[in-house]
Amino acid sequence: MTEMVKIKTKKEMTLSELIEYGFKNPKKIKGKIFKPQSFDSFWNPVDVRFSDDGCAVNVNGSVTDEDVYTVEIEEPITEDMELHIVERYISRYEDKHRYTSYLKKSIKAVLKDNPAHMETTHIYVDLNGELVLIWKNGKLVK
Repeated sequence: MTEMVKIKTKKEMTLSELIEYGFKNPKKIKGKIFKPQSFDSFWNPVDVRFSDDGCAVNVNGSVTDEDVYTVEIEEPITEDMELHIVERYISRYEDKHRYTSYLKKSIKAVLKDNPAHMETTHIYVDLNGELVLIWKNGKLVK
């Protein structure tokens, strides 16, 4: 069975959100150590450590309700997700393909905003400078 294309995104979380995410996703968080964005190793030696099985968490140091942690999350691409995408389309006025790049737009928004004379044929996502096909023939690719 083939999976949908996945993308890694960075999410900012509070300590309680990080712990909740960790306990809901032990396989994704196991053995990882997180430091708050305002981390200062001398004045504020804080970290949040998840056990090797992801089922326990240890908070070292003093934390505040303002501490923010950055977590990299891998999730499947959806048609509602805003991404850096490249659309390949053909116009009824011309008989050749053209490309348009969007910095932060969803597949649904691209398709909805197209004029009637344009037909989208492919949509790619830009993953660190590499274009990956994510939409073709009216649906997401696997």
